[in-house]
Amino acid sequence: MIITCDECHTRYVVPSQQIWEDGRRVRCTSCGNEWYQEPDFGDDEDDLEEDSFAEEMARLNLDDEDLEPIPESVKPLPEGSAVPAVSDGEDAEEGKKKSPIGKVLGLSAAACVFLVIIGLIFIMSNPMVKIWPNTAVVYDMAGVDIPVKGENLLFKGLEAKTESENGILNLMIKGSVINLETEAAGVPFVQISLIEENGNIADRWIVEDLADTIEAEGEIKFEAVYPDVSRSVKEVKIELVPFHTDFSKAQEAESTHEDASHDAAGSHDEVPRPPQEQAPHEAEVHGDDHQADHH
Repeated sequence: MIITCDECHTRYVVPSQQIWEDGRRVRCTSCGNEWYQEPDFGDDEDDLEEDSFAEEMARLNLDDEDLEPIPESVKPLPEGSAVPAVSDGEDAEEGKKKSPIGKVLGLSAAACVFLVIIGLIFIMSNPMVKIWPNTAVVYDMAGVDIPVKGENLLFKGLEAKTESENGILNLMIKGSVINLETEAAGVPFVQISLIEENGNIADRWIVEDLADTIEAEGEIKFEAVYPDVSRSVKEVKIELVPFHTDFSKAQEAESTHEDASHDAAGSHDEVPRPPQEQAPHEAEVHGDDHQADHH
């Protein structure tokens, strides 16, 4: 006869005589399910046919005290029996349990990346300012003390005067930059601006061929000549700036405005004034004699 486990649907072929008339207790070797098996009172021919297959098929040990595993069995695969069934409600509940953890991990990872980036920005403050000098303002707003190139340098012996040669008025400028520190210091750029009486900038340029560094408590001198200076220039400003600017590139962009200023002032062509951060050290020249007042 053939008996089937109600739990895992494993089928077993056993001799009919091993199932007593009043039935007996059996155990499935696949899942461990136990049940009370009733005998099958079928035809004797069926019993003979089943007995012929008994040796080839797996046998079920009916001894409760010594249940041995079945070597082989006829085991049809019911639909869905290979995968445990999980209801949609359980899936949703499990997703809800995992969702907050995933969010916390994601936020923690993002916070760590943000802190690492901020840390690198502060650690690399000096290189950042050297590459992009304008970032010094941002660091200053954040309370980070950034050493500014040239902050311990001063002007000395500044002089600006005009000399006439063949009816042309030339502006002669000279002076020195001194280092007050006990160690060498980098030298920023020396910028000279010509300012008219109405406050407009007639021209502005950077002094070239200046040394890159000054020795401890040392001094470097500079000179500049501006040919054919306009008589409308009433002030010369000399200052240290952190970076070099090519002011000639801005001339075409504001040529219309500068031409109008030129006509009103009756002076030579002017170089437009681009945005420029002023260094803390500067000197000015006032009056027609162009003698320097420095600090």
